Amino acid sequence: MFIHIGSLKLCDLLKKRGLLERKSAGFRCRVFNVYENIAREVLRTYPLDWQPIRSDDPRTVHLIVAGLGSIGGCIALQAAKIGHFANGKRLQITVVDRSGRDRRNNF
Repeated sequence: MFIHIGSLKLCDLLKKRGLLERKSAGFRCRVFNVYENIAREVLRTYPLDWQPIRSDDPRTVHLIVAGLGSIGGCIALQAAKIGHFANGKRLQITVVDRSGRDRRNNF
């Protein structure tokens, strides 16, 4: 059985504790978040450094996310997790969202 958990916090908690992923009598349950999986796939298909960043490169990678909903939030979070570049410059993320102030606190 595969179970999509919409809350990233709850999904992470269940994964870390392994509460639903225990095997018993031929039954196996896996917990996942579809938006987190989509974000990983998007950034694998369209890498942040599609033009390689070398150690002496002056450029800064800048990601613009339109909408901080389920997918947009996961893309921003995944980008922050993997956004390490050879030149040591930090990833810049700009979020454009009508409800930005409200969603920023939850993010």
